[in-house]
Amino acid sequence: MIIELLLAIVYKINGLEWILIICIQGIILTVELLNTAIEAACDAVTKEYNNYVRIAKDCGSAATFIVFIVYIILNVIIFLHKVVAMF
Repeated sequence: MIIELLLAIVYKINGLEWILIICIQGIILTVELLNTAIEAACDAVTKEYNNYVRIAKDCGSAATFIVFIVYIILNVIIFLHKVVAMF
């Protein structure tokens, strides 16, 4: 995320792009915190294998992964043409 912010400064992105970057970074951090909370709550309930706990943890991890994929796509949309224009 720090590299992304540095690239945003170097390439002088516009206001809308800044809003998108800040929003997606906030969403990623939020989803990661929720995933951690789900895992901690499941571990507090039982340490034994439970299929429902596995499903809850897998869904939390999948949500984090999906948001990360959107994050990558957004960065490609914002920065790819700027980087290619340099060459």
